[in-house]
Amino acid sequence: MPQPFSERLGTLRDRFQHIPRLWRRVHDVRGGVPAQVQLGILRAVVLAARPLGQRGAHRVTWRLARLFGPDNDAVVETGHGRFLVPLGDGYAVKLLDPTYHYEPELEPYFAAAMRAGCAFLDGGANLGYWSVVASHECDEPGRVVAVEPVPAIFDRLRENARLNADRFVCEQAALWSEPDVDLTMASHPQWHAGSRVLHGPRAAAEGQYTTRVPTTTIDRVVGRYWPDQRPLLIKLDVEGAESAALAGGEDTLGNRDVVLIYEDHGSDPEHTSTRAVLEVLGFRVYACTRNGPVEIGELDDVTPIKTDIVHGFNFLAFRPGSTVGPAILAAVA
Repeated sequence: MPQPFSERLGTLRDRFQHIPRLWRRVHDVRGGVPAQVQLGILRAVVLAARPLGQRGAHRVTWRLARLFGPDNDAVVETGHGRFLVPLGDGYAVKLLDPTYHYEPELEPYFAAAMRAGCAFLDGGANLGYWSVVASHECDEPGRVVAVEPVPAIFDRLRENARLNADRFVCEQAALWSEPDVDLTMASHPQWHAGSRVLHGPRAAAEGQYTTRVPTTTIDRVVGRYWPDQRPLLIKLDVEGAESAALAGGEDTLGNRDVVLIYEDHGSDPEHTSTRAVLEVLGFRVYACTRNGPVEIGELDDVTPIKTDIVHGFNFLAFRPGSTVGPAILAAVA
């Protein structure tokens, strides 16, 4: 029996009711008429990719970016604050979709940590998404510090701080084992999440450009901003430089109540980052899954967690004697 017209109309209304929200999400567009055209196409892209969880949207975005200038941006409302989205960034444009959540499994941990009184060091902050999220949970100036080395990315990070009333601090440097060293970073103009240190035999990939950047350490940043003994949340997303960054935080990690959130990439069968945290630091480690925290008792427990070689997987860790770590786990659970 044919569906009545009123029911068909209701079905269409339900299907497209999110479109006005998509338009309201964009607060500002920068780059003139070309940016408006680029944004219009990208809106259609993220709507089409929604049933697939935005899979494939990044590839279309990168191809489209070849036709437009590199400085076209949109400012969106995220629910945590305003966020500058480069329209050539295949990962950031997914935030044009109001139903899309970036790494939703992590958000409860940041909220719980800030409510527990932690200061937050955002290491490898990129555009500063987690600094925006964390600083939304507190109103204390200087409690969130974002560290990002690449100049072009740092400029947009600073703008994201400005868009949110400078509620977090920005430092341009690479977290490393020692301060005041010049390192070479490789970056891609459209793939801001893929910047990495060129150290040892590593070389820039096709399409990447290189930049010389200064280093700092976890110990230096913590000593500058939080010399008191307040608990700390430290996020490390430094694309393979985790071991060097941890070495630069020896005093902080050994003597402060620290909760560490870090990435272990699916392409690393040796689980290098988790090995350093679990076996060298002696921290308790938990995988941050969509079903909640999963304890990692030994290195082999990481293998079933890392199910995709093209993505990174997030883990949370803290010292066995930590007070704030178990409190965060309890709040999330």
